[in-house]
Formats: sequence, structure tokens, C-alpha cells
Amino acid sequence: MGAVFRASDTRLDREVAVKVIPNLGRDLESMRRFQVEAQSAAKLDHPHIARVYYVGETDAWSYIVFEYVEGVNLRDLVIRDGPLSVDDAVCYTVQVADALQHASERSVVHRDIKPSNVLVTSDGFIKVVDMGLARTTNFDRPNQDLTVSGVTLGTFDYISPEQASDPRAADVRSDLYSLGCTLYFFLTGRPPFAEGNAFQKLLMHGSVEPTDPSVFRDDLPPDLVAIIRKLMAKRPADRYQTPADLIVDLGLLADFEHLSRSQNLSGLIVAPAIAQRSQVDVVLPWLVGILLVFASTAILYFHHRSAMSFEIPLPIEATNEWLEQQEQRRQKRMDPISSDDIQFKPTLSSTSVDAEVPTESNDSLSKTVIGFNPSLTPKLDDPDEVNAARILWLRPFADGFSRLMPEDGQDYRLITGSLSEAIIQAEADPQIEAIWLDDDVWSIDRPLTIKRSSLIIKSAPNRLARIEFRIPRDIFFASANTGNDDEVMHGVEVGPNQLIVEDVELVAYPPPSSRGRLNLFELASGGAIHLLHSTLTLMPNGGDWKIAAFGCSNEATNQAESTNTNNGSLSAKREPVKVSLEDCIVRGEGDFMVFDSARRAELAWKNGLLCISGRLLETAGATEASRTPPTIRLDLRDVTVAAESGFARIRLRPNAEFPVCLSRTASNCAFWNRANFPVIALENFPQTEISHDDEQSFAWLAEWIDLRGADNAYDSEIGPLIQLKNEQGHMEVIDFKSRSAGFSAERAPESTIRWIGRLPANAPVEQQTAGDYLQKEGGFRPGFRPEQLPNH
Repeated sequence: MGAVFRASDTRLDREVAVKVIPNLGRDLESMRRFQVEAQSAAKLDHPHIARVYYVGETDAWSYIVFEYVEGVNLRDLVIRDGPLSVDDAVCYTVQVADALQHASERSVVHRDIKPSNVLVTSDGFIKVVDMGLARTTNFDRPNQDLTVSGVTLGTFDYISPEQASDPRAADVRSDLYSLGCTLYFFLTGRPPFAEGNAFQKLLMHGSVEPTDPSVFRDDLPPDLVAIIRKLMAKRPADRYQTPADLIVDLGLLADFEHLSRSQNLSGLIVAPAIAQRSQVDVVLPWLVGILLVFASTAILYFHHRSAMSFEIPLPIEATNEWLEQQEQRRQKRMDPISSDDIQFKPTLSSTSVDAEVPTESNDSLSKTVIGFNPSLTPKLDDPDEVNAARILWLRPFADGFSRLMPEDGQDYRLITGSLSEAIIQAEADPQIEAIWLDDDVWSIDRPLTIKRSSLIIKSAPNRLARIEFRIPRDIFFASANTGNDDEVMHGVEVGPNQLIVEDVELVAYPPPSSRGRLNLFELASGGAIHLLHSTLTLMPNGGDWKIAAFGCSNEATNQAESTNTNNGSLSAKREPVKVSLEDCIVRGEGDFMVFDSARRAELAWKNGLLCISGRLLETAGATEASRTPPTIRLDLRDVTVAAESGFARIRLRPNAEFPVCLSRTASNCAFWNRANFPVIALENFPQTEISHDDEQSFAWLAEWIDLRGADNAYDSEIGPLIQLKNEQGHMEVIDFKSRSAGFSAERAPESTIRWIGRLPANAPVEQQTAGDYLQKEGGFRPGFRPEQLPNH
């Protein structure tokens, strides 16, 4: 559309940039549009936007005088030096988002956010250029940003789907999509859809998911990938709704990942008053009104921001660097498996080949584990492995009592004793970060309580530790001071704290009893547990005993909230319960996650297998009516869910509870359950009247159920999608054909899964392995990645 020159402003003695556009051959409509766009740009006054100083025209030219920026555009910088570091990419994206927030508040849409329109100075300060002016169309010239006229406004490598079909439909969410593509380029050195001509790129923006950026580099935090995926959602409603929301998530990411440059920008929301050039006596009445509106908006905004919940579950605080180091070491010492290597008959007994205290077990789930010969001082190939943190190196009882043996020059303590004693010692010393288990089998005979804010429990190097929870019934009831068989018990009380378990096999044996319930891990509001490369098995007991891997009972929550109140912290009561798993298998008789009453909760599971007799989620309703009811957010990536009783059930107690929102995002997942169970069951809901011929009658359901994602598969033999039952017992069934009725926005779901074996598998669920859920070779295989799962 024109050319930009570096020039001198002789009147004010400053350097400027002048954009000139020839008037020759331009019609009146084009001239009018240019004038309107120039006026829009002049509304903006922000440190991250190149300012407009003057707009004018002569007989031959129209011109705009911009602030001159001494820097380089980020497209040229990436081409010259390669992809940016994670810290730099996040730092620059926060600044661009800050500029877009300012523009959005003044009803200005850029419509051409791309790397070449983002300049960076030598000190890392960002300036967005061509704000509200650029309307470029790149016709099959990947190495040139030639701007030409066309119906489609924008650059094909970075344009949003809705802007491609109608430029007038673009709003700030379109700019955020382009910013997601730009961030993708920052990190990978290529746009999301680098191949194809202009038309093919437009089609891919509207219908194809881009390649995961972590394919091109292995140092990207999963949460940053999730942020990019949300920015580049096909539907505007699925993206961040404002740049301010994006800035908050990037700020949290910067804190968790210790991104020093980005941390300094995490709270940056700049919104100066609009610059005015008219006379004071004309402006003053309007200015007073603007200031009043701005003050009210700021109060509402910060109130909303404080109550905001995020769909992207982030890693547990203050442990990310340690986890990254351990992940690298785990990859070195763990033997990856393929679908051909999986053992279908794990019936070997457990032996510790060279251990001081050999341990044997006849449990059918055990397998041979090659131990490592522990001497008085553990020997490691990498001395830094024990210097990375203060560690309690734990071995079984050798002489009947705990013995502290500090080693010179090493930042760990070698002790003998039980896991319970190690936890007590870790609580006494806040500098202890981790407990390493140097034996094959550990038996827990009483409930454990985590009283410190963060703790890591993992297998020692060259070990595969197995923790067996065998808590007698009388100890359970003694710990709860009750003999009621319906009492909810726990194996590990995490409470409002954070626990990380890595490279461990967990096995829970419920006590012999006719009734009762065991939550293996008991959480309270603000509590979090993170499982890495581990297996969790729920064993049957032959009675009506109910067991859940993760739970949150009313009693535990009330105790945690009472403690928070006594400490003067009320915000923790509103914090969600967080459960995250990566490369994990959970199996057995019971449910995955159970809540006595609805509460805010977040589950993030990346690559795994769930094969249980119950459900992934079992929850009651909310105990109090609320304008914004609690939301349970589930984020599943590459997970096979074989929950025999269905995916989830929300069961309200009649006349006593209120519905809860269930938001599930799934990507490349496989789902199976028995045919007589629905995928989602809603019981005692106040409204169940559905007219299957009228999609509007489904609208109320969209308030409580939100299913979204892409490339998932639902076994063709499973039951209906949703089953509703009201208090009077009236039942309605919603099949998969009604999934487009507002509560489901999944893209390209499949109804066929090409299992190698028959489902349900012949082995009991507590003995099943990834080998029972393998799929035939082919291009589309949703579900877990077997080579990354533990071979426990």
C-alpha cells in the first residue's frame, strides 16, 4: 500500500518515520477509508504502539508521520538468529497483548498482527506498527510481505478463520488468533501452516490443527503449548476473550517457569487516557465523564481478575526446575517400551537383587525389578543428581531405629526407617525438598498426612519403588475416632498442600469391611497432587467397600477452611483442587476422582491409561446457590479412558443441592464404557424435558455441560452420550447425534476404535496393562502413547 521512509522533523528536531501512499489512481472510497484508518490510529497512545504524530496529504501523496523506532522486526530477527528463547517469546507476547488490550478498549482492531509488524529495540522493548492500518494479503510469496489489495484482509500465514471469510467479523479475538500464530513463529521459526498456497492456508486455518510446536523443540513447557492452542482455537468463543486474560495466564506461566524477563511484565496492563488535541474548554466536560467511566471499569476489571479461574492447569509451584532435571535423567535410565514389548502376563514375584534387605512378594501384580547395590554412601554417575536439592535418601529399617548419616560434600541425608518417619523429618526441616525411596517395596500400615506446603516422593536412581497401602480396618476407624462403616477414610491426606510422586508404583488394598469408602489421596481446597511416570492400582476387597484414587470429602474441606480462616487467609477456600498426571496408568476397582460436594477442581492428564470399574468423575452438587456455580475442568491429552460405569456422574441430593458445571477438553483421546451406562449421567437435575426435534430445548444443558476438543474417538458400543434423570424418576437420553446442540463443540470425533483385543479385557481391571488397550496400526490411533508409559 505504500512505502516508509526515515525522515527528520525539522520543526521539532526529531527523527520520524513517514509512510507515503500515492493518490494517483485511488478512488474517493479508498481515500475516505485511508482517512478513517488514520484517525483510528491517532486514537491510540500506548508505549508498545508506534505513535502517530501527524496525518496529511498533498496533491500527489497521502502521508502519516509515525514515531521512529530504532530496532528490528521479529520476523527478520528470527530468520537471522533462529527461534527465540521461551523467556523472550513470552516477554514479547505479553507486550504485544498489552498493546492489543489498549487498542481493544478504543474499538481499534489491528487485523494484521504478524512478526514483521512487531519491532523490538536493543533493550527488548516492543513496538507494534501499522496499528489499524495494515491490510495485507500474501499471495504465495513466503519470503516477501508484499501488500496488495484483495477481498481477504490480512496475511495468510497469520489470519484468523473468521477474518478470512469476512474481514468485518474480526474483533480483538481475531487479533489474539494472529498473536497465537505469531508466538508459534517466535518459538519454532515457522508459521503454523508453512506449506501450501494462499487458498490452502486459508482452508487449514479454518479446519486443521497445527503441528504441536513441541515437535520442533523439546524445551517448551506443556502449559505454554496449551496457551498457544487456546489462542489458536478455531472458534472465537474458545479463545481468550480479552488480551488481559492472556496476560494473566502468561504471568502465571512466567512465575512457575521462573522466566526472569517475563516476570517483570506479568502485571503490565497499561491504559492511559486517550490523547486529545482540541481546546480545553471543549474537552473538559467529556474528560470528566471519561474519567468516571474509566474508574468504574478499572474497579470492575480488577474485581473480575481476582475471581478469575483459568482453564490451563499450571505445574506445581517452586518445583519446575527440579522436575525438568529429573525428567531428563528419567529418560536416560528408563527403558522405553513399544506395543510389541508390553508384557501381557505380569506374574513374576518381586526381588531386590543386590539390596541389603531383600523383599519378597507373591502379589500377582509384582514383577522383577533390577535393584542397585547400596553401600554406605550411594554412588551416582552424576554427582549433581544429589546436589540438585536437599534429599532424604531413605532405606528400610536395618537395626530397628532411624539413623542419620550425613555425607561430606553431598547435599542429602542417608537415613533408615519408614516412609512415615521420613515425612516427619521432612516436615521438621523446610529445606528438604524430596524423599528418595531406596528399596523395592514399602508398606504403609497407617494413614499419612502431608503437613508441609510441597513435598516430592520418588524412586531412588536405578530403583522402581512400590508403595503398598495395607491399612487395617481398626486403624482406619481409630484415626477417624468413629466406628461407622460409612466413614470416609484416606491413605494420604494431602489437604491444601502439594505432593509430587514420580517413578513409583502405588497399590491400595482396602481393609476387609462390609461398607465404607477410602480416598487414597485426600485433597482440600488449594491442594494439588502431581503424578509422573507412575502406576496407581486400586485392589478389590470382595465387599461393598468403595475406593477412589483422589477424593475430597466435606470433613477434610471444612478442616482446611477452618485452618485457613484461623491463619487469616480466606482466598485458599476458593482455590481449586488440582490433580495432574503425565505418563501414568490408573487401574482397578473403584473411581478415579470423587467429591462429596461440588467444588472448583482441575484435572490435567497428559498421556495415560485409565481402566477402572467405576467412573473418572463422581460428584455431588453444590451445597449453596451461586450466580457462578463451581466448575470442574478436565483437560485430557492422549489418554485412553476405559471407565466401565461411564465417564462422569453428577448426582444431586433431592431438594438439597444445586448443579455444577462440567467443562471437559479432550484431544486425541479414546473413550470406552459398558453399553448399559451413559458417558455422562445427570441425576436429580431440576429440568430434564428435552425435545429432540428442537435444538433450542438443549440450551439449558449448555449451562452445565461443555464438551470440546478435537480428534477423539468414542467406541461404537458404548451407551448414550448423556442420560438425565429428574427427582421424580423421569429419564431422558441424549445420543451422539445431538452433540451439536450447544453443549458439545468437538471437532472430527470418531465412532470406531480399532482395538487389537476385545473389550472388556479378560483380566480383572486391577491386573490390566496398556497391552489390553492397544490399537491396530493405522494413521489415526487416539489414546495413550505406549512407549512413554511406565512398564510397571
